[in-house]
Amino acid sequence: MAIKVITRIRLPYVIRMETVKKMTVKLSPTDDLPELQITFYPNLKDETYYNDIYSENTCLYIEVEAISNKLNFEDYKKIKKDSYFVIDVPEEDRKKLFFQLAEEINVYLYKLNTITGMFWVEDLPVNPLSGLLGKNSSFIFLKPTQKIDDGNLELSTYLDDYQETAINKKIKQINEEIISRTIHNEIIVGEWNKYLNKAQVALFESKYEECIINCAIAAEAFIKEVVGENSNARFMWGVGNDIVLDKLINSNGKMVDKYYNVILKYLFKNSLLEVEPELHRNLTNIFTVRNTIMHGSKINSNTLKKIGFDGETELNFDICYEFLKKLYKTVNTVRKITFSYAKNLYNNENNILKEDSNLENGGIKNED
Repeated sequence: MAIKVITRIRLPYVIRMETVKKMTVKLSPTDDLPELQITFYPNLKDETYYNDIYSENTCLYIEVEAISNKLNFEDYKKIKKDSYFVIDVPEEDRKKLFFQLAEEINVYLYKLNTITGMFWVEDLPVNPLSGLLGKNSSFIFLKPTQKIDDGNLELSTYLDDYQETAINKKIKQINEEIISRTIHNEIIVGEWNKYLNKAQVALFESKYEECIINCAIAAEAFIKEVVGENSNARFMWGVGNDIVLDKLINSNGKMVDKYYNVILKYLFKNSLLEVEPELHRNLTNIFTVRNTIMHGSKINSNTLKKIGFDGETELNFDICYEFLKKLYKTVNTVRKITFSYAKNLYNNENNILKEDSNLENGGIKNED
């Protein structure tokens, strides 16, 4: 047996419609989804997500109706309504089904983007913790044979947003003190910060390949900001122009080893490989996955086994979260390496100055 699901999803963008009318398209059946259709709704006053800011020929939400063979409605508790039974599907099973739907829907939306030229139409985000599509959706599970008038549906509605749910206990809510202090906070923001942020957003929208690509960009941008050819940091640490360093930068070699090992060691007497070999390995793994993606190959169990994720068959939340968590730690570790070097440099210079002062006093220390 199977199960029927109906879900209404508030789009994170608008789709422009030629005429003000509801339109339904049936997607090609698959073994797991023998029935799948998407309905595009115009922005009319009696519709669920009506917004008077937009014109009537604007689609703000879609409704997806599908029958899935992955779940069997007979396995779950049934809740009696007026003329039908609602199937109470637990969250873990619900997640599996919504991820299945997202895969098919997002392929269709990509095609729609290409045909219409509406470049802003992109994948619907899927919360990896709840599995729900979009950030504002409602759904109902039914028997696959259930026929029901739209007006009678009692859908469960969720404002499911990683920005709203408490997934990170370190997140602080703003208050008057925080919004005032933020003005005076001196935080250095580089290009790498932006990509690290993009990686985190992609992670919590289940865009795992996008997460990896942004992690790789952030890792490269960060280290080049610290030691690269046009880096201000080189002059901060008293390195300045250096022929050997320039030759190292322009030499061939893999980015991670060249910058995080050889150049860091040359400049700051320590490398990431020496201080935190696990973080160095994490960077190498990120770029292995990134290169696989960019070369158009599929991330499979063989790729993941090579980088230490034996038993995994595809990129998932846990793998990408591990990459990202260690990348944040890498940034802090490299900063410690550079600051430690600067501190030692400062102390040595002070010692030299003290020795010079002693010499000027005939080698006699001031005992006062």
